[in-house]
Amino acid sequence: MYDKLLTLFLDARLDPTEPDCHGASLLHHAAGSGSCKALERLIGHCGQHSVNNIDIYKSTPLHYAVAANQKETAEILMRSGSNKDARDCKGRTALDLAKLFGSENIMQLL
Repeated sequence: MYDKLLTLFLDARLDPTEPDCHGASLLHHAAGSGSCKALERLIGHCGQHSVNNIDIYKSTPLHYAVAANQKETAEILMRSGSNKDARDCKGRTALDLAKLFGSENIMQLL
């Protein structure tokens, strides 16, 4: 379903980097929801630089993936050049979030 909505969104030539009211883009949401296929399409469409876009809390898509314990999307983001040392507004890196939430499988990745 998410992939079909993304196709409609892109076919309508809407901007997938347009932020919502929290500054999060579709990339943030795809990363946090575990939508690997959609995330890969968005990275291909928006460019690899987009993996480091931040929301109003300075969270990157990697922060979203880690906070939601989405290892596969975190792997995609890391392969695509996500900055694992980026800090959110509270000074936390993705690794800090993995430790906070006890996500050992993601801690090993980071």
